[in-house]
Amino acid sequence: MKNLTSLLFIAFICIALKTKACHGLAISGLNITVGATGVTINGSSDGSTCGCGPYWMQAEIACTAAGLTAIPPASLQTILDTWSTPAIVNYNSHPWYNSLLNIPAYTTGNWNGDNCVLEPYHSIFIPFTNLCPGQTYFVAVREYLGGSTASPPTGPWSAAQSFVVPGVATPFNFNLTANPPNYCAPNSSTISITGITGGCGNTSFLWTPGGSTSSTGIVVSPGTTTTYSVTMSSTCKTPITKGITINVGTLPNPAFTPNNTSICTGNALNFTHTGSAGVTHTWSTNPSGGVTITSPNIANPSIVFATAGAYVVTHVVSNGLCTNTITTNITVNVGPNAAFTVPTPTQCLIGNSYNFNATVATGVHSYSFNPSVGAPA
Repeated sequence: MKNLTSLLFIAFICIALKTKACHGLAISGLNITVGATGVTINGSSDGSTCGCGPYWMQAEIACTAAGLTAIPPASLQTILDTWSTPAIVNYNSHPWYNSLLNIPAYTTGNWNGDNCVLEPYHSIFIPFTNLCPGQTYFVAVREYLGGSTASPPTGPWSAAQSFVVPGVATPFNFNLTANPPNYCAPNSSTISITGITGGCGNTSFLWTPGGSTSSTGIVVSPGTTTTYSVTMSSTCKTPITKGITINVGTLPNPAFTPNNTSICTGNALNFTHTGSAGVTHTWSTNPSGGVTITSPNIANPSIVFATAGAYVVTHVVSNGLCTNTITTNITVNVGPNAAFTVPTPTQCLIGNSYNFNATVATGVHSYSFNPSVGAPA
């Protein structure tokens, strides 16, 4: 009799456990269907999983079977554990998709109506919207018992099944542009991401240096030539890294010295560049009329002024990235008049006498003769 009582007790425990079993089992009747706009997953909960709750059918997708982590974010599981909105039967956050057990008697905060029989889950729908056209994906499904401390609260994962998203894959690529790509410090340049193609799902960007995650571009102000790079990552795509160099120049020195700052008309004034080496030169004057520059693009030119007046000489130098300018003032005076007259250009050899009369009497005068033989001392 004692043995019979023990058997009845064990049978009672088994029935009770079957009636209210707080653990997850494998999804029954799992069916994954690929449609025109997405993938639909249907399945049911085993009749022996009942009582506790809420029960969820949980799916994960990945680009490869090895990419299925089987480890949902803790924040997601917390939401499923505390679910209390019966009007919402799906909670989706790529790559995780969840659907509630379809029991009509479920009300807010009260899990009723789970009848310990084979019961369907609401369908999971994975839209192709955020997936890559032409890409193969893998999906695995399991049962999850939310809000339970039972062990285990989950059923086993199904075998991974693959599906292909309709469409043709677009090459994964982007371009980098800089405006301006070269400048003279201090300044700034805007680096832009353009021509993004092939990204799908979660696409992200990471810039170096700096660590920006901007998907459009960054503004930089390096003091020296610097290369910036950005890595674009997207679901199921091999990350792409591209770089662009911002060339930064230093201001060249255009210093020069004239051999004089005051000169008479008709004479050459020499200029000597004393600033930076390895630069290009451009010389000019203001006013420019009546001015002859031996070569306006050499380091040390000569300039002849035909007209008296005040002039500004400008010297521009460039190292390819930076340009600098310097000026100096030059005074050009009227040159002395060397004209002279004689009474007659011819005379007798004996008893002759010449008088030389300078047209302008002021200033210092000197005469020379050619040939010098027989010339006056």
